[in-house]
Amino acid sequence: MKKIIKILFTIIFVIISIFVINKLINNFLIDSLLFVVLAFVLFAMHLFIWIAPKTFFDICWKITNILPDNFDYDTSYSKLEVCDIGLLITSILLLGISLLFK
Repeated sequence: MKKIIKILFTIIFVIISIFVINKLINNFLIDSLLFVVLAFVLFAMHLFIWIAPKTFFDICWKITNILPDNFDYDTSYSKLEVCDIGLLITSILLLGISLLFK
């Protein structure tokens, strides 16, 4: 079920991004560009999680090595797919916000 949701949201992201890029070409605004860039960065993170989840999580785990010891590696890794869907939804929302600029 989660894989279907990810595919559906990815298709929605691609469709919305076509409209957003077309709008940026026709009417360039720096504020809108900020949200588009953030959306594409989150989408790139989503793709990295989808293609190589273990590698992505290992990189994030090394970066957050300063966390207390009560964080369990396996439990946190099991929640990665839910975080992936959250990143994708956030990137779609950022694209929607960029469409609100005139």
